[in-house]
Amino acid sequence: MKIYLKTVTVCAILMGSVLSSAAYAQCALKPEWIEAATRLPSIQIPAAIPVDSNTPVGRVIWRTPVPAPNPQFITNINIGCNGTMSATGLNNGVPGEPLEPNQVYRTNVDGVGYRILNSRHRFPFQITRNLGSWRWPNTVEMEDLAFELVKTGPITFGAQINGGVYGSAAILTADSQTLPVLAISVAAGGAVKVLPCTPDNRNPTIPLGRVSTTVLESATGMSFRNFSVSLKCDQAVDITVNVNADSDAPAQGLINANQGSQAKGFVVELREHRADGSSTPFVLNTDHQYSNNGRDDTVLSFRARLKKKSATGAIALGDFSALATIQLSYE
Repeated sequence: MKIYLKTVTVCAILMGSVLSSAAYAQCALKPEWIEAATRLPSIQIPAAIPVDSNTPVGRVIWRTPVPAPNPQFITNINIGCNGTMSATGLNNGVPGEPLEPNQVYRTNVDGVGYRILNSRHRFPFQITRNLGSWRWPNTVEMEDLAFELVKTGPITFGAQINGGVYGSAAILTADSQTLPVLAISVAAGGAVKVLPCTPDNRNPTIPLGRVSTTVLESATGMSFRNFSVSLKCDQAVDITVNVNADSDAPAQGLINANQGSQAKGFVVELREHRADGSSTPFVLNTDHQYSNNGRDDTVLSFRARLKKKSATGAIALGDFSALATIQLSYE
């Protein structure tokens, strides 16, 4: 599954013999070190994920600077008291106010907190602007710092974290020179975009089973296999569904085989499955409008089966696969 701004995409491979899910690139923060100015890339938080401060929804890691000839130690780790964040009411206007014992701090977005930590400690160790110093014989021995965003409660769809400096670090050398080495910053315009709904399965497995040519050439054809995509939503939203697939007949919901399929002359027929048991071809590569009507769970139901591409066309036997990408956008 790939996640886009205000969009969730569910990738599925439909296969006639053996099904393997499409590779899903997790939406992750890129580790980077930029001296004196490190910024968070944009990330997205599904609003329906559980509140769990032990599981960060976004992380960026800063590597320690290059070795220096003199003994040095890190000082002035400042949390939530720099830049524009303080002016926007970060931590309810009180720098360093923790949300909970593991030192998660408020952002301007309700339900989104942050923390700074290394492998052994969470910063700060005490509620103060100047947190003291930790000594290393050389900066090469300093531990990497990580900035983590965590979900601490319900989040409003479309919320954005304000830009500003969330933390900073400096090196005090043996000759008492203070060298700034790190500013933990969030880019203006927000590092967090919140999605209102979360799919229950981002890599659905839809095995269509094995089928003989006798069944495929019969009047009724192969039986349909039902499958669904269930969305857990925190709020009422309008949902746009678009099933992207390679097709020569998108209006009939016919999905072509992937390259490399052994079976030739076949397609997957995709239909929308309604609550009354009826179904119609699901038009591919076209937007379809739905609404969750304020329900926590919204189920998108489909049916699929393997069929011959044409009544008189040549066929070849073997394994078969087809890819459908279900893109979900919200208003």
